[in-house]
Amino acid sequence: MKKEFILNYLSTVKSKYQNEGFLIKALFGSYSRDEADDNSDVDILVEATPEFANRYGFGSIERIKEIQSEISSALGLPVDLADSSGMGKTGKKFIIDRAIYV
Repeated sequence: MKKEFILNYLSTVKSKYQNEGFLIKALFGSYSRDEADDNSDVDILVEATPEFANRYGFGSIERIKEIQSEISSALGLPVDLADSSGMGKTGKKFIIDRAIYV
């Protein structure tokens, strides 16, 4: 799968999830660096806003798993979601600074 296809897909569904307070921010990892192989997953930088937490309450984690599954099914690849709000300096250095924003 090509990076451009993934980025186009993320751009397309971004507003759907944004309406829930779940922000799709960027692609990072092997697909963003054009180093993906048959064993690669798609790494997506996200943010669950306070509005998302208020909307889903204790069901927030389940909803995030559903979103992850929806994206994975659409792309036909395993997907990892990383929340940007919980990243420390190392995460910001190696993930946020190298991400391709959508």
